[in-house]
Amino acid sequence: MRRVTEEAPMPRVPEEEPMRKVTFRPTAAASHRRRGR
Repeated sequence: MRRVTEEAPMPRVPEEEPMRKVTFRPTAAASHRRRGR
């Protein structure tokens, strides 16, 4: 599932951050945007 997460866009991550959703996992991305982008 990890490689699929990197290749496919995650529903939790907004399309505004394409490189972020690919850079780290959905959990990390969610925490990142929660901190304030």
